[in-house]
Amino acid sequence: MVCLLTLPGIVLGATGEPLPDPAGADQWEAKATERWQQGDVAGTREAHERAVALDPGNPVRAYRFGEWLCQEGAAATARGEVAGAAEAFAEAERQLTAAIRLAEPDPAQSELVGESYRMLGDIAGSVRRDRERAKRLHADAQRVSGPETVVPTTGAPLFGPVGEAAQARRVERTVAEPANENLPPPVKAIDAANVIQMGGRRLRLASEGDREGVRVREYYPVGESAEEWEAIFAQRIHRQFLAPRDYANRLSDQAAGAGGRVISAVSGPEESASLAFVIHAPEMALSEVNVWRFVVRDGFLVSLQYAERVRGTDHVAQSEALARRKSAGWLRELSVRRPVGVGDAAARFAATAAEEP
Repeated sequence: MVCLLTLPGIVLGATGEPLPDPAGADQWEAKATERWQQGDVAGTREAHERAVALDPGNPVRAYRFGEWLCQEGAAATARGEVAGAAEAFAEAERQLTAAIRLAEPDPAQSELVGESYRMLGDIAGSVRRDRERAKRLHADAQRVSGPETVVPTTGAPLFGPVGEAAQARRVERTVAEPANENLPPPVKAIDAANVIQMGGRRLRLASEGDREGVRVREYYPVGESAEEWEAIFAQRIHRQFLAPRDYANRLSDQAAGAGGRVISAVSGPEESASLAFVIHAPEMALSEVNVWRFVVRDGFLVSLQYAERVRGTDHVAQSEALARRKSAGWLRELSVRRPVGVGDAAARFAATAAEEP
C-alpha cells in the first residue's frame, strides 16, 4: 500500500483517506484535556481535531469533541463572544451527528448515542429556538438510553473528611430563554463547570453548597446519587486552612485506621500533595478506591477527590487491583484540573467571618 505523509502525525493511504491511528489519537486527546485545563482554547480545539482525523471511524472521538464544543460555546457566551459561540455550537452539531451515525449500529454504544441526542436537543432548544426539533431529539435520547435523571444528593462518600455535614441543596438543570433571539444560550444551558470528564466517565454536577465551613461541589454519572453511586468527583474549598501535606497525612491516617490501605502518598512543594488509598466496608461487600489532590488557591486549601466503588464478594482484591491499575492515571487527571469558583468561596467566607462576633 502506498502511504503519503501529510499533516504532522497524519498518514494518508493510497486512496487519500487518513489511515486510522488510535494510539496517536489517544495522545492528542490527552493533550486536549491538558490544554483545556490550562485555558488554551485554540490548542484544545486543534488537539481534538487531530484526534478525530487520526481515528475518523471512532464515534467516541467525535462525541468528546462535540461535548467540548458545547462547553466552549457556553463559555464563549459568558465572555460575550457571540460569533465564536455560534460557530462552536454549529461544529458541535456536526460532530455529535457524526458520533450518532458511527455509533448507532452498535447496541453497546447506546449511552453515547443517547447523550449525543440530548446535547443536540439542548442546542436545538436554547440556541436554535426550535422547540419541536428539541422535543424530537430528546425523545430519541430517551428511546435509546432512557430518561436523564438529576437527583439531589443528601449523603456523603463512604469515606471522607470527618465532621462534614451530609446536606446539600438540589441543583436543577434548566435551560433559560435567551433575551435576544440572535444570542447563543445563557451559560446555564450547557455549562462547562457542570459537566466534567474524569476516569473515562462523564459526570454532572449534582450538588453544591456550604457544609460546616467547607464549600463542596459533587459530580456523579447521570442517574447516580449520593446514596447509590459508582463514581464521584468532588471539589472542596476549606475555610480552615491546613497545609496540603498535613491534610494528606491526616487523611492517610484515617484511611489506615479504618482498615484501608494507602497506595501512594506524595508531598510536593508546600502548596501541593496527593494521596491514593483503598477503603473497605466488608459488611456492605463494598470497597472504595480514592485519589485526592490538595492545592492552595487564593489562600485557601482546595481538595480534589475522585473515587470509584467496587462491589461483590471479591471486592477487596478487585479494588486493590483497580487502584494499582488506575490510581496513577487518575492522579494525573487531577493534577491538570483547575479548581472552580475559589474566588467566590473566598469572598463568601470573608463575608461570613465579618459577621461573626
